[in-house]
Amino acid sequence: MRIWKLSPRDRNAPIWQKGYDLEIIYVREQTGDDARNLAVKERVYPATQPSRYDQPPAVNPWYDPTATTCDDVTETGETNYSVDGLPAVLGQQSLRSPN
Repeated sequence: MRIWKLSPRDRNAPIWQKGYDLEIIYVREQTGDDARNLAVKERVYPATQPSRYDQPPAVNPWYDPTATTCDDVTETGETNYSVDGLPAVLGQQSLRSPN
């Protein structure tokens, strides 16, 4: 397994104003695509649901490479997360300023 860091590309992008948590997510998975899929599955937001029956659901930013980066940080020393174990969202770090 590898450790992946998913981060917003632009904190001020409109997608982050739709109810998504502005955060960094660390995921243990085999590939970056698998890490994105798990992040989408584990980080469910009301904003992904259509607001009206005739509107499609919004794209989840964790799956959108134009909205988020997905970097392999396994060997960077950036985290102490273990590569051993099942695929999992290992942690989040909020990027919003406390009020």
